[in-house]
Amino acid sequence: MILFATIKIRKKLRKICADIIYPIAEKPINNGVVVLDDNNTIVEISIREKFEDAELEILKGSLCPGFVNAHCHLELSHLKNKIEPHTGLVGFIQSLMQQRFAANEEQRLQAIADAETEMMSNGIVAVGDISNEKISITRKQKRNLFYHTFIEAVGLQPFIANKRFDEAIALKNEFAISDLKSSLAPHAPYSTSISLIQLISDFNQKNNFATTIHNQETEDEELFFENKTGNFLNFYAKLGLDISYFNAPQKTSLQTVIDAMPVQTNMLYVHNTFSHESDLQAIKQHSKNNFLCTCANANLFIENKLPDYNLWQKSGLKICMGTDSLASNFSLNMMEEIKTIQQHFPKLSLETLLKWATLNGAEFLGIENKFGSFEIGKQPSVVLLNDFSAKKIV
Repeated sequence: MILFATIKIRKKLRKICADIIYPIAEKPINNGVVVLDDNNTIVEISIREKFEDAELEILKGSLCPGFVNAHCHLELSHLKNKIEPHTGLVGFIQSLMQQRFAANEEQRLQAIADAETEMMSNGIVAVGDISNEKISITRKQKRNLFYHTFIEAVGLQPFIANKRFDEAIALKNEFAISDLKSSLAPHAPYSTSISLIQLISDFNQKNNFATTIHNQETEDEELFFENKTGNFLNFYAKLGLDISYFNAPQKTSLQTVIDAMPVQTNMLYVHNTFSHESDLQAIKQHSKNNFLCTCANANLFIENKLPDYNLWQKSGLKICMGTDSLASNFSLNMMEEIKTIQQHFPKLSLETLLKWATLNGAEFLGIENKFGSFEIGKQPSVVLLNDFSAKKIV
């Protein structure tokens, strides 16, 4: 008689040790160890003293989870070094519109591929990406990174709201055909009517989709909403856009549109460079699902100004981090974003900024069960930090 026995095969474990590990969900651990199985799933978080050195990969530097780039425009990658810095937002938008389609499709696709490679090499594992067209689909289908695509809708005039909404739905369907995760997003208060924002919010809430909006990135946005002055008037005139119907609500752009924003689903407010304390409190009071996002180097590139991060922290809102696009940044590197913030706000700890760059972004995108922190059962990747450089090692 032959007896059959089930043999339990022990998976090979990889034990990576560094001077400090940042679990993110817990306090940093000196001489910490992250233990991974052969699927790169975390099975243990420990300390060096519990192991023999011979069984460890001992690295100099610090370990953190893979970065979550909460705000990017991958399809603008071909505009790297094409736009002059410090022109202000209106000047930046004008240059972007003039040059956006100057490159051919092959050049644009190559720039997208190069940008993705850069993000991967710098430890980014997930991206909240803005799209106005379908050119990034081919790259995203390769699934080298996790992408949530925000299909961006633009249309300031209320009477075109339904048309622009339908166009956004059609583009979303292109991503759905390729089984790529996406939702709709209004561009900004100065470019998207409340009617269109409401259509988008209703759609996203019905389908439990996260969404995002560019918010208070320039003082001109506030001037337009508070008293219908500023550089946007000349911008609209050059576009031939009739805004005679618009009456300034005499309050900030955020406080003008916030009632049309979703309440039940995650909402990311990006830039917020000129947000007041009352704006941040309005965001917090509107919904418990709201997040702020900083793109520090893009803010300096365009407006040469950073938000008041102390005010952000005081608000109690969760803060995410993004790179914005290569049209408004010299690299897609989250450690460069962290470095810039620390240069201007040295009291913000690396531990705090890493949370902005990892777990908070993962929570916004709804992927915190896999990414964003070193916790047992997750597969967040492992990034080695050394002298403000970052390298993905798992």
